[in-house]
Amino acid sequence: MSGDLKGIAKEVSSSLENTDVSGLDELQNGIATLTANYEEFHSGLVLYTNGANALSSSYGELHAGIMKITGGTAGLDSGIDELQDGTSQLYEETKDLPEQMEQEMNEIIQEYDKSDFQPVSFVSEENEKVSSVQFILKTESIEIGEPEEKEAEVEEKKGFGRCFGIV
Repeated sequence: MSGDLKGIAKEVSSSLENTDVSGLDELQNGIATLTANYEEFHSGLVLYTNGANALSSSYGELHAGIMKITGGTAGLDSGIDELQDGTSQLYEETKDLPEQMEQEMNEIIQEYDKSDFQPVSFVSEENEKVSSVQFILKTESIEIGEPEEKEAEVEEKKGFGRCFGIV
C-alpha cells in the first residue's frame, strides 16, 4: 500500500507541476471582489426582505382599498344611470322650449294688449270722442276775475263791396 501512496503522491506532484497558476490568481481576485461586494449584496437582501414583510403586513389595507374601489365603481355605475335618466328627462322637458317660450310670450302680450280698449272720458260722459290720454290734476282753486271792459270794436262787414270800393 505504501507503494501505491508513493505513486499517487508522484502523480499529484507531477500534476501540480503542470498546473497553470495564473488561474489561481484570477480565482483569488474573484473571491476578493465577492468578499468586498458581499456587504452590499447583504444590505440589498435585507431591504428586499423588509419590503416583502411590509407588503405582507400591508396586504390587508391594500385589499380593503381594492374593495372600496369596487364599491365606488358600483356607486359610479348607479350615478351614471341616474345621470342618464336626468339628462333624458331634461331633454324631454326642454325639447320644445322655444315653442313654449313663444306661447308664453304671446299669452303675456295678449294680457297687456289693449287694442280693443274703449277710452272713457273722466271729464264728461257726453264726451264720446276720446282718443288720447286724459289727466286729472288737483290744483289750487282757480278764481275767475271780473272781466275787463273792452271797447267795443266795430266789426267791419266783409263782403264783395269792399273789393270794388263800395262801402
